[in-house]
Formats: sequence, C-alpha cells, structure tokens
Amino acid sequence: MPSVMGLLEDEERAARQRVEVLREQTDRLLAELHEAETDWQELVISQRRVSGVLAGQYPTEGSELAAPVVSVAEPGVSDPAVAAEGRSAKPVVAARPGSIVPR
Repeated sequence: MPSVMGLLEDEERAARQRVEVLREQTDRLLAELHEAETDWQELVISQRRVSGVLAGQYPTEGSELAAPVVSVAEPGVSDPAVAAEGRSAKPVVAARPGSIVPR
C-alpha cells in the first residue's frame, strides 16, 4: 500500500509539471500577443500617415507640402478686406521653400 506522503509527492510533481507547461504556453502566447500588437500599431501608424499624405499634411517623395493660398489685395487698396468686398482679390500661392522667384 502506497504511503500518503508518496501520493502527495506524486500529486505535487504532476502539478509542478502542469505549471511548467502552462508557463511555457503563456510565454509563447505573450510573445505572439506582443508581435500582434506591434503589427497592429504599425498598421495604425501607416493608416494615419497615408491619411495625412492624402490630406496634404506630409510631403510625398519628390514633392513638398502644399503651399497655402493667400489673398492679395489689388494695387492701391491697403486693406485686403476692402479689396475682397469691392473688388475681386487674386488668390496667390505662397512660394515653396527653396524655390526661385522670377524678377
């Protein structure tokens, strides 16, 4: 007849082995979770960048940011608001950095 202590030691050994197996599975799952979260974050960043490029917030390769359009009053009118009310203001695109302005 087996002793009570021997039975308890067998149960303890089986429980310890089960814990080790579960820890290994947990480590694998945590590594997989980390990889999945990293992939997800990269996709979120990519989506934001593409949205920004499409909205003109970021320069694309070989181009610069879209220049803002400003309103310029006609000659002889000092206040652009007055020019916009009485006369049509001419939209002018601001020069891009590094561009050459003709004389």
